[in-house]
Amino acid sequence: MERDKRRDLIACFLVFSISIAVYLKTLCPTVYVGDSGELIAAAYLLGVSHPPGFPLWCLLVRLFTLIPIGNIAWRVNLSSAFFASCLAVFTYLIMKRTTGHSLVSISTALLVAFSRSLWDCAATAEIYTLTILLMAVLFYLLLLWSEKKEFNYLYLASLIFGLSLAIHRHTLVFLPIF
Repeated sequence: MERDKRRDLIACFLVFSISIAVYLKTLCPTVYVGDSGELIAAAYLLGVSHPPGFPLWCLLVRLFTLIPIGNIAWRVNLSSAFFASCLAVFTYLIMKRTTGHSLVSISTALLVAFSRSLWDCAATAEIYTLTILLMAVLFYLLLLWSEKKEFNYLYLASLIFGLSLAIHRHTLVFLPIF
């Protein structure tokens, strides 16, 4: 059992390292088109971007603006890369729980990480990487709850679902599943 946990930890580290390294190589160095400038300003100034305002995203990304590397836009873009890499790790954990195969799980996690739509969001200032990350955490917690029937997982999943609503209302689509 301890050996499996160590392998999973190494696999998670590998998935995170590969994805963040590629994202950093392709990270947008400044403000990009679309909502990028508005989101960067909102995160840096803790302001409100266009409705719904994305308050949780602004608070979390504000922490990335405090990193003393690069310009503010690059730091906010870095947050998207970080959230997308964490999503890849949770994809690995979900796949490992459902399939039991490490190689299949690693491959799936990297395929998700380097899918065109996620990669586009991971290279610029976007709210979607954090939203999808919280949905993956939610699914993982619900998977744990369905296996172990411990209500702490369900309570934590409820908290994550509520927090995800403070980012975007798209998460309401998952309410029937929850």
